[in-house]
Amino acid sequence: MVDIETLSNLIEMGESTQCEFKADRGKFNDSVLFEEVVAMANSIGGVILIGVEDNGKVTGAKPRNGGPADSMKVQAAIFNNTVP
Repeated sequence: MVDIETLSNLIEMGESTQCEFKADRGKFNDSVLFEEVVAMANSIGGVILIGVEDNGKVTGAKPRNGGPADSMKVQAAIFNNTVP
């Protein structure tokens, strides 16, 4: 888990080859997320911040299906839909 100060610093520095902002996950197809993860995995790695607009404005992300946001579910979806 990343602390608030680190997140604030990442957002302040803006998007780069190692930091990608994505608006609310509900606003884009999961395949977009999978493509970003694979691209970063095939380079030097990085961070994808979901709930942050391209301009750095934090808008948050609504949980899917009314349930709590669960990073393990996101990780499982990525694992199950990508090939190492």
